[in-house]
Amino acid sequence: MSLIDIVLFLFIIAPIITLIHEFGHVSGSFVYKATHIFIHIGRGAPIIKKKIGYLQFNINSLYMLGGGSNYHFNHDLLPYQRALIAFLGPLFNFIVFLMLLFLFGIHSDYLLISLAIWFNLWLAIVNMIPFQWKNKASDGLVIWDAIKDIYTNYKMNKVDK
Repeated sequence: MSLIDIVLFLFIIAPIITLIHEFGHVSGSFVYKATHIFIHIGRGAPIIKKKIGYLQFNINSLYMLGGGSNYHFNHDLLPYQRALIAFLGPLFNFIVFLMLLFLFGIHSDYLLISLAIWFNLWLAIVNMIPFQWKNKASDGLVIWDAIKDIYTNYKMNKVDK
């Protein structure tokens, strides 16, 4: 692994894969009629700000350090809707993982392709683990909480009958 491969992965490939993950969440927020969608790639001060309709997109100075997305709705989301939006980020990464794996195989001759394959899988798996980090819930925790809400509502409705 050369220094060029590491630099290209950290500064180009990983941020693109993070963006794919966030677009997964955004696709679900479009379906459920979000009134405002905010995507950011990285941490620090914004270096690029782009607003398209109700979508605000920022690339921050430390753009290689993850990303996130937030949505605002004029209505409360049902638990299954929250779960679907959370699930779509890891699903997009898993789909890209499968596409790259199908196109290039498990042992690609190109290191950057191999890194992209495995980083997509890693991002999909890690984001499905329920955990919280500095007041930010993982996609897995959002899904877990939605499942608990569905189960609680089901039990309450069953008792009321």
